[in-house]
Amino acid sequence: MHMRWAARNRLTFSLTVMVSLLISFVGRARPLQLSDIVRLGVDRSPLMKKDNADLANLREQTSQYKAEIFPTLYADVSDQYQTFPTFGLSNTSSGNNNNSALAILFGKELYKSYVEASQPLYVGGLISSGIELREQMEQAQHLQHDSNRQNLVLSLITTYYNYAQQAHLAHAAAKNVELLTEYDQVIKKYRRIGRARKIDEMQADVNLLSAQADQNNAESQRKQLLEQLRQLLALEQPPDVAVPTKLAESKVAVLNTKDAVDEALQNNPDILVLEKQQAEIDNQKAVDLSQDLPSLYLTAQYGYETGDASLWYGPNYNYEQAMLELKIPLFSGLSSIYKRRSYAAQNESAERNIENTKLQVEASLRQQLTELKASYDRLQIARQADIMAREALNRGMNEYRRGLASTQDVLDLQTTRYNAEKLLISTHFDYLNTFATAQKLMGVDLEDTYTKN
Repeated sequence: MHMRWAARNRLTFSLTVMVSLLISFVGRARPLQLSDIVRLGVDRSPLMKKDNADLANLREQTSQYKAEIFPTLYADVSDQYQTFPTFGLSNTSSGNNNNSALAILFGKELYKSYVEASQPLYVGGLISSGIELREQMEQAQHLQHDSNRQNLVLSLITTYYNYAQQAHLAHAAAKNVELLTEYDQVIKKYRRIGRARKIDEMQADVNLLSAQADQNNAESQRKQLLEQLRQLLALEQPPDVAVPTKLAESKVAVLNTKDAVDEALQNNPDILVLEKQQAEIDNQKAVDLSQDLPSLYLTAQYGYETGDASLWYGPNYNYEQAMLELKIPLFSGLSSIYKRRSYAAQNESAERNIENTKLQVEASLRQQLTELKASYDRLQIARQADIMAREALNRGMNEYRRGLASTQDVLDLQTTRYNAEKLLISTHFDYLNTFATAQKLMGVDLEDTYTKN
């Protein structure tokens, strides 16, 4: 019985390990899609982790300010020497026997031990303004986090698109080298039978070497972009990235310029951060000016007071008292006036900064929308040119086999086809990058949008 139980547990353990290894293997083997890259980049980004830590710090500071509304309680033990004036009679030295008061000081030790509770009733708006200020700073940090996240996600998207573009260009360059290699072999064969000239063979060799250099350059740039992705994802090794084998048909985004601009001015994180920071100025001003305003505290004490240390805690020496403590600043060196002027200037500066940022966002968005429409039109032209170039090359190859076209004709057609393919690839990903940038300016949540699929 015990052996069967042990064998069953060993089998269960072995199956568990095999399943775990299989899941781990499958997880590593699966290439990263764009949605995976966005999720992984946001989760692993040191900047996002720093923003979260800063936000947690501000939450704790807000809680600290809120704690100021509660009473404080502490114990105190002291040994004080108090002086008491007494008044006696003495004669003046003028010869007249007039009496005058002469103050004589007497002192004694006073031992106190008490518990004191203090409740702020009014501190010039320091507590309420301080709490509201911290809450606004917390909200501003959250908006700044959203802005940083938008910038990060846009970097991930554009880097992925650039990598995908370069991967397609590298693939096209490899196909071009393959075709020119075959053509170079055909020319050499024809050269031996006298159907091609020496100059034709030399031209084919040069074209092949140029194509190989182009392929090497495309592959080098692809690896550089893959390294950029690795850095953005904070990985130790370059990731395995999935690239679509075919360029999907892109549909133009119908965006009304006025509506898009209005949406950007309302939702752009950079503008929202500046508006929240401007709102902080009034509360910062209230906190700063509270030092020049009256404050009122309710204080209560209960303990023991005696002049004899041996009877410190005797039952006949306890005391209790409650008081209102009012402090009224009489003169602060005109600092209040300068503070108000300073905060008025800060508010004016913040307002102008918001206006300038709105103008920049609007101008950038209008440029992106114009470019978006133009890039879509170029994409349709490039797609049509690619189709026609492929058809022309196929016809040219057929005519060359029948002796109706020269080697130069075939080379020209291949060059045209290759250039048309590169134009299509570049235009396709330029459109996607432009569209993502326009979305970011409009305040669209890029992480949510690009991780749905």
